[in-house]
Order: sequence, then structure tokens, then C-alpha cells
Amino acid sequence: MEPIDSKIFSNELKCEDIFIQNNGKEIFLNRIYSSSKEIKKSIILAPGLGNNGNLFRLDRLGRCGSLKDNKSFANMLALEGFNVYLYHPGYAENIYNNYVSQYCRQSRYYGKRYKASSTLGIDEIVNIEMPMIIEYVHNYSQGKEISWIGYSMGGMIIYFYFAKYQDDRIDRVITIGSPFSGSLLFTCIVPFINFSNKFIKYTPKFLLQYNPGSLLFFNPLNINRMILQTFLEKVLEPNTASLEKYFSNNQFCGFSSQAKYLEFVNNLKYLKESKKFLFFFGSNDMIALPDNIFLVHQIISPDDHENLIEVTSSGHFDLIIGNNAKEKVWIPSVNWLNL
Repeated sequence: MEPIDSKIFSNELKCEDIFIQNNGKEIFLNRIYSSSKEIKKSIILAPGLGNNGNLFRLDRLGRCGSLKDNKSFANMLALEGFNVYLYHPGYAENIYNNYVSQYCRQSRYYGKRYKASSTLGIDEIVNIEMPMIIEYVHNYSQGKEISWIGYSMGGMIIYFYFAKYQDDRIDRVITIGSPFSGSLLFTCIVPFINFSNKFIKYTPKFLLQYNPGSLLFFNPLNINRMILQTFLEKVLEPNTASLEKYFSNNQFCGFSSQAKYLEFVNNLKYLKESKKFLFFFGSNDMIALPDNIFLVHQIISPDDHENLIEVTSSGHFDLIIGNNAKEKVWIPSVNWLNL
């Protein structure tokens, strides 16, 4: 069953700010839900490298945060009866300084300038932030199983999490453009991403959309200029030094030994029996190359030939916010979760 068509849903969708705090660590989530429907289950939405959770609140009109219709991925899920949690990783300085510190009294950073630790890396995200989120959502859901939807790095971290923790609280996983490692071309430019982020915010949007460099990140013909502009203003976040080092060095070099790689792969084999996965990849994605997604699929669910979906004419960014994302990714995801 396809989600209901776009129309005004007056006062139906609600958004709640949530701050999970433990041992000096704080995690910021947005909970979006429908006040008129019985909750089916909870879903955690995890963004990619250098993004915050507002990625999933971008709609097809170039707005961010509207609760009036189902034009964004998060709203669509909520209107289908899911309890949606948007995860803002610890490196999300912009959303903290532009929103949390100004408006959220329940945050320990209210009225303060937030600066992400330069040591925040994959290990802290997987071993500290993810367990805090999963524990909170599971408890709030009264012990019901939960699902995880990850875009790019948001999907990669669930692979790493499962390789270390056999967590049966998560029963379904959707990854969107999430390999085990990035392309060589992408790892070479990671050290320059923070500088590039500052530069592109002041670049005329026409030049930003149509230039040779844009082809690395998205298909210019498959993304709306207004959505791209809002993405730069509301979603883009700086990367920490540790994350940059991981993706430019660790990802480039791969696993430090064959033994570590085999251990990682063997630790994921249990997923074949106990978890359901859905994989999306872009045919023109130069960051999460299709071959890398095929490898992930082959390791996790080699016998399922229906759960690997190609999004034609799509690069990396437009895989989740492109012109064809609703039809090719959002709606199939909702339908699969409703099975």
C-alpha cells in the first residue's frame, strides 16, 4: 500500500525534542509522530557524514521541518503510523548552535556555545552514541523491536555496530548508499570537506549545481536547486578531525590485516538469519560505488535477490533527496516496513 497522497494534515503530526544524557554525554533526537494513529513501531533515522538529522525533514519543495504534509521522508513514515526518531550525531555543531543552545532549556548546552570534540570518531559513535539511542528508544517503545534507517555513514555505523553487538532489539534495517568503505576518490577529498563546506555556502547556487565537481556528490539533473540550497543551510555539518582521519586514512588503507577483515565479516554472518535488510544504491554514485554495495549485500543477505534496489540516474546526495527519491526510495521503504 502506497502512502496517502500529499495534502494538508492539520495538527496531525507532532515533533518533540529529546535529549539523552549519560556520564556527561548528550544525544539530541527529534521524535516525529502522528497524534491520530496507533503507533506501529519505532524507527531510528541516521544521517550521513557531515549531515544532521534534518536530512530526513527536507521536502520536495525545498522546505525543512514542515509538519503539514507527507512531502518529507520523516513525515511520510510518521503518517504511516511509525514513531520516528531523527538522530543528530555528536558532531552536529550547527544544529546545536543555531537551535539547541537558543531554544532548548532541557539541553545541557542551552545558552552555551557547542563545540564537538576533535576526538569524536567512529568508535565513539558506535560504542557510546548508538547504544544510548537504541536503549532509550527501546525502553520508550516498551520493549518492542525497532528499525534502523541509515543513509551513507548512517548505514555504515549499523554494520559496525552489528559486527560488535548482536543486538536483537533491532529487527529491520534499511541502508541507503551505505558501503563498508568509501571510494578511493572520495577518501582523497575528505581532508578538504570542511573547507569546501564553508566555500560552497557562498557559491551561487547555479554554479554549485552545475559544475564538474558536483558530479562526485550528485546528479545535477536529478536534484532540485531549492532542496540543494536548504540542504546546505540546514543539514550540512563540519566533520571532526577523528572522522576525517578515519575516512581519509583508515578507509583508504582498509583493514589493518586480513585477520581483522575476516573477523569483521564473520561477525556479520549471524545477520543472515536474524535480521531483515533492504539495500538501496545509486547507479551513478561515485562515493558509495555500486560494487561496494554488492559486497555488503553478498555478505549479509546473499540468498535474498529482492532486497537490493537500484535507483537509476542517482548519485549520492540525490539518492535520499533527489527528484526521484520519493518514488524510488521513500515509498518502497515504507511499503517494505509495512510488510
